[in-house]
Amino acid sequence: MYEFKENEIITLTAEDGSDVELEYMGQTEYQGATYGAFYPVPEEDEDILDADYDMVILKMYDLDGAQAFDMVEDDDLYDTLGEIFMDMIFG
Repeated sequence: MYEFKENEIITLTAEDGSDVELEYMGQTEYQGATYGAFYPVPEEDEDILDADYDMVILKMYDLDGAQAFDMVEDDDLYDTLGEIFMDMIFG
């Protein structure tokens, strides 16, 4: 699995075909899976202090030798992982 550097910017393609830039904040293992915490990178004309972004939590795994991601769609799992990441990042 790819080793991300703290604050590394990645670009993912959304289901609608648009590109989304995310800043890597950290990762954790939970119930046998690896999850990463990311924050959307503000647009160039956006003031970062005015931006109201939620943390993006993605399940991370290897797919045929390439890094792959899935959105965490289960609300309870998202909340649990969110607490873990908030403690880890802002501790």
